[in-house]
Amino acid sequence: MGKYTCTMGLFVLFSAVIFAWGPAACAPRVHPEKSIAPPQEAGHVAGQILVRFRNGVARERIDTLTGNLGGRILKPIGFMNIFLIELPEGIDVPAGAKAYGDLPEVKYAEPNYKSRLQ
Repeated sequence: MGKYTCTMGLFVLFSAVIFAWGPAACAPRVHPEKSIAPPQEAGHVAGQILVRFRNGVARERIDTLTGNLGGRILKPIGFMNIFLIELPEGIDVPAGAKAYGDLPEVKYAEPNYKSRLQ
């Protein structure tokens, strides 16, 4: 019984310490000097957008749509039908993102935002 009482006492003491510190004790530490700048402050890569095509859109169709809009696939990003696309000369990023975003096969299109450590 003494072993059980000691273990239970340590548990209660540990719980009291955690409770006294509150949620801040368990929260991740953020170092302001290493935080990532918000996209609006960092800007975006000129001539590039990220496009997520809807599930079920075949790669051949993605290639055709991209070619029809004058773009070029630079690389797939992950496995969720997201592609980094280079826009043709003379097309600005907002216009390119809108052109892709208006396609029924596209879930969303957005600038390729830069992020940097501060």
